[in-house]
Amino acid sequence: MKSETRQKIKTAISQAIPGQQVYKIFTSATGFDGTEVVRVVTPAWKNLGKAERIAKIQSAVREKLTSSELSRIFRFSVLTPNEWETVRAHMVDEKATLLGFRR
Repeated sequence: MKSETRQKIKTAISQAIPGQQVYKIFTSATGFDGTEVVRVVTPAWKNLGKAERIAKIQSAVREKLTSSELSRIFRFSVLTPNEWETVRAHMVDEKATLLGFRR
C-alpha cells in the first residue's frame, strides 16, 4: 500500500474515532492480489456490535480514498483491546504493521 494511501487511512480513522479515545491501526498483507486487512484496535464503541463498528470506519475511509485505493483493502476489522489479544494469539505467521495510533 502506498504511503499516501496509508496517510489517508490514518487521517480518516483519527477523525472517526470519538474524542480522545485511544486507538491503534494495523495492516496485514493477505497474500491475495496485493490486498491488505486494516485492523483498528480501540475501546471506542465497545458497546456496539462488530458490524456497526466496522461500518463507522468504512464510511470514514470511503470518503477519503479513491476507488482504486479502496480496491486494495480486502476488509476492515474493528476490535476492542480484549478482542485484539484473542486475535493476535492466533496470528502465528501473520505479520501486522503498525500504521498509526493515538495514546
